[in-house]
Amino acid sequence: MIYPAADGQMMLDVLGKAFKKYGSPRVDQALFERAELFVVSQRNAFRADTSERGRKLAGRYQQLADYFSSRRYLWS
Repeated sequence: MIYPAADGQMMLDVLGKAFKKYGSPRVDQALFERAELFVVSQRNAFRADTSERGRKLAGRYQQLADYFSSRRYLWS
């Protein structure tokens, strides 16, 4: 349930096997896909923002998108 994030910090693996098994049955593939689409859209929007804030948030959303990508196999 604890996952080493790309930045070296430990995080709760909310998209992992344990959460899928014991979490709400309302969290399903469709909800996962909607959340992933939101993350990717935000990453793309902040990539277009050349300000310091935009670059910072684009990087964070990229890390989140990578996390979603690494867990997609569990939700398809």
